[in-house]
Amino acid sequence: PGCDWQDASFEEGIDGAAEEIRYLLGRGYTKNSAVRFVCNHHRLKEEQRFILSRNVLDPAIASSRRNKRLACTY
Repeated sequence: PGCDWQDASFEEGIDGAAEEIRYLLGRGYTKNSAVRFVCNHHRLKEEQRFILSRNVLDPAIASSRRNKRLACTY
């Protein structure tokens, strides 16, 4: 046992679920509600839920963070 995040079946549903969560976040749903609803709908594992809750952002926040990036110069 242990984390099976490298297993191909582990990734099934995560991309689609991430898009759905992002959609709900962009329409004002709270993060916890959106993640719970989508993950329950897709019957995702606890590890997948954790990954999505930590990595999917409201589109406005993601855009704001992208705009703050600095160019890497050496």
